[in-house]
Amino acid sequence: PVRSRSGSLVPLSELGHFAPHRVDQPIYHKDLRPVEYVTGDVVGHLGAPLYGMLSVDSELKKYRTPDGQIMRG
Repeated sequence: PVRSRSGSLVPLSELGHFAPHRVDQPIYHKDLRPVEYVTGDVVGHLGAPLYGMLSVDSELKKYRTPDGQIMRG
């Protein structure tokens, strides 16, 4: 379930039809190392992409990888 604006929980089945399927994915690399990119759309009163990027960036600065490294972008 996901939380609605009013705070109640809404089952995913009410939002659409979801079916798992396999898709061949490209493997992206940066500096000869595999990377994964995450994309999404920002909604709400701060819907400009810049606000989302700044929010994610501040959260990543606090994150430590399992081997103790700091995330940098």
